[in-house]
Amino acid sequence: MMNKPYPNLFSPLQIGTVTVKNRIALAPMSYPQRSPDGGFAEENLRYVEEVAKGGTGLIIMGESIVGSGEGPCGGKTHVDIVMLTAPDNRRSLWRLADIAHRYGAKLSVEVSHGGVFSPAQFNHGMPPMGPSKYENTLGFNRGDGAIVHEMDERDMSIVADNFASTIAVLRESGFDLAQIHMGHGWLLHQFLSPLFNRRTDAYGGCLENRLRFPMMVIDRIRAKVGRDFPLDVRISGFEVLPGGMVPEDVAKIAKALEPKVDMVSVSCGGVYHSATAERMAPSMFMPEGVNVYLAEAVKRAGMNIPVSTVGALSTPAYMDQIIASGAADLCNIAHGLICDPYLPKKAMYGRDEDILPCLRCNNCQDSLCRQPQKLVRCAINPRAGLEGLPDLDPNVPAKVSKRVLIAGGGPAGMEAALTASKRGHQVILCEKADRLGGTLNIAGTVSFKDRMKLYKDRMVRRVLDDKNIEVRLNCEVTPELVEELQPDAMFAAIGAVPAVPPIPGLDGPNVITGKDVHGREAEVGQNVVIIGGGLVGAETGIHLLELGKTVTLLEMTDNIAKDCAGSHHEACLSRLKAARILTHATCTRVTGSAVYASQDGQELELPADTVVLAAGMRALTKEAYAMGRNVIDFTVIGDAVKPGKILEATRGGFFGAMNL
Repeated sequence: MMNKPYPNLFSPLQIGTVTVKNRIALAPMSYPQRSPDGGFAEENLRYVEEVAKGGTGLIIMGESIVGSGEGPCGGKTHVDIVMLTAPDNRRSLWRLADIAHRYGAKLSVEVSHGGVFSPAQFNHGMPPMGPSKYENTLGFNRGDGAIVHEMDERDMSIVADNFASTIAVLRESGFDLAQIHMGHGWLLHQFLSPLFNRRTDAYGGCLENRLRFPMMVIDRIRAKVGRDFPLDVRISGFEVLPGGMVPEDVAKIAKALEPKVDMVSVSCGGVYHSATAERMAPSMFMPEGVNVYLAEAVKRAGMNIPVSTVGALSTPAYMDQIIASGAADLCNIAHGLICDPYLPKKAMYGRDEDILPCLRCNNCQDSLCRQPQKLVRCAINPRAGLEGLPDLDPNVPAKVSKRVLIAGGGPAGMEAALTASKRGHQVILCEKADRLGGTLNIAGTVSFKDRMKLYKDRMVRRVLDDKNIEVRLNCEVTPELVEELQPDAMFAAIGAVPAVPPIPGLDGPNVITGKDVHGREAEVGQNVVIIGGGLVGAETGIHLLELGKTVTLLEMTDNIAKDCAGSHHEACLSRLKAARILTHATCTRVTGSAVYASQDGQELELPADTVVLAAGMRALTKEAYAMGRNVIDFTVIGDAVKPGKILEATRGGFFGAMNL
């Protein structure tokens, strides 16, 4: 191919003394895990190699802290964060640079200090420090109740020197540039922000004063490493909360920094409030490029250095347009490069249809940051967190080609079919419905499921185009069919059915399941009561609210959407404010016009034109095992094992096919 499909996106970018081969960067994320010696873990190195192989021009590692953790000015925010100047870290830094450079990528790292969010237990018992004594005015609470130490000029000088020493280590370790974190609510942001900075001295008050300490940090770095080592500054282009920085303020800060740095990376929000966190890591309810206008505002301020943008970016054509329009010079992709590390290379060769589109479900961050296993997992990329392991490479052919029968064409069945085919097996995929997709087909009618629909459409196309896969629609797998086909191996991916609790009236004509809402929205009445407030009930409620319905959710436990990934849970709750939510409430009976429920000993009568049953699912495990009773190599996958999310379905299909 002689002509690049996206000439702007795949043009080089000059950042100070460094040339980046294209305009795609891996955005820094909470992905790093410490190795036993304190450096970047082996899984991080494998992931960087995958991203570099995939064609990304600039790789920016995330979540590292200045200093070594010693001394009076620690800024460590959690146990796994990497302390860049700790002596034992050097080997992993050199290895990272070597890996990135092997594939033509440039390497940077986001350097930060946690400030008020640096708990004493991670900083040798030292209290957190910041621009001002702690005030609970942002809608969050410090769990440890610590009082923040207000930094004096000696503290600032020590921290500035720590930043400088850290950048010097990066330069010596082969990094191409470094990113100074002045956003997302960390220490330098705290000084810039009127939400955090309540000082009345030379470091507080007007914007010029609030910028004084961050400028001190940049000056110390320049004194240490000189002007030829590129510095990138990351900043939140909008603080979202009332009283915070607005784009006009940030443009002024960027112009003030311009003579001293080589790029400004514009993000949004931060860790300090649920509303700001959702703009920092956009949910599925937000449009692609939700924060691009903030980078454009900085660009339009007359910047003469590159400005980068971030915010749910994943579509090559859109990113090419961003560069062409001058809204930004570089596009940062975060979760999209966990979902598909080969996105750049696929776009470069015009293979957009092969890109796995990030669903923005935030399973990746939830599994790493909120779950005890602390492992990155992606809903639709089963290899996420397991990159580079040779026994999990589907491109390695199986030793023996097998005839594989798969019952069920949902996400588990399609993933198993594609993986088995890639390994050289011959697949017969049977789906009893008239189309592939299974539970993914609900996405077609839901505004915030457009990414899921795109994923489903691409999976279906790949399956139908695969010469090693024979698809049989309107074909239910029976013992007779199994006997006829005589497969060497079989997967049962027949899913689950709605669980129907023993509640009088659930068989009435005004009762439908959460799944059946989709495609039948015209039949749904104005007053809707949803029985069950888990993920399905919550998202169905949001969908119906968008259609103008009056929604009541009944949930037996103490919280709505408890089975959602952490940040998605918060995003759901914010969009259910118009609904009536009744927790600790049990449905007792249903009539043609109302739902009756018990809450705290009181009986409630809830008007209902339509009742939506979202009280869970029942796995078809028994039925699955019955259909494969005569097949030696037989595996149940997906919801037929246990009702779950797309993540469990795709992982089950992938690992099952890899085990053939």
